[in-house]
Amino acid sequence: MKHFRFTAIVLLVMATLFSSCEKSDVEIFNGTYSYKTSGKVALLPSDYVNASDEEKAYLETMGMTPSPQWIALQPEQGQMHIRSVSEDDNTVIITFNDLFGNACMANAIIDGDNISISDAQQKTIAVTDGSEKLGGGFVVYTGEGHLYDDIIVLTLTYNGVVSISGVNMSIVESYVECIATLN
Repeated sequence: MKHFRFTAIVLLVMATLFSSCEKSDVEIFNGTYSYKTSGKVALLPSDYVNASDEEKAYLETMGMTPSPQWIALQPEQGQMHIRSVSEDDNTVIITFNDLFGNACMANAIIDGDNISISDAQQKTIAVTDGSEKLGGGFVVYTGEGHLYDDIIVLTLTYNGVVSISGVNMSIVESYVECIATLN
């Protein structure tokens, strides 16, 4: 009987130790990451995007409806820091510090291995033809991602206006990926 009690106590202590070592959803994301962001945006002239339905219909009858142009984003890389805001909920703050000295932040919600940037955040971007910067602007972004071991893969959605050669172009669609590896 003593042997059974001793074994039961040892098992209870071990179960307590192992369960207390388990990290919460937020804790598995906390850390410093190296990140790279790249992708492309589809642009239309802002004058067209902001035109009335009648003006758009007239342009369509004249055969002057513009098609979205896909333009590459200038790749971005730097350090990303994720820290919990409070231990009571699954909210974290993310800071992005790129190699050019730009910084931006976002609030995100953690749910298991998933992360969601739902509040639109502002940042600067640059568009390129592959070798030269064509223009840039301020955008707001949201995103969804998943943690795979020590890598976070985020799919970001950009909205805003980019200026190219003095012409304001509205982002009508985007495809942006951010890959972050835990340091």
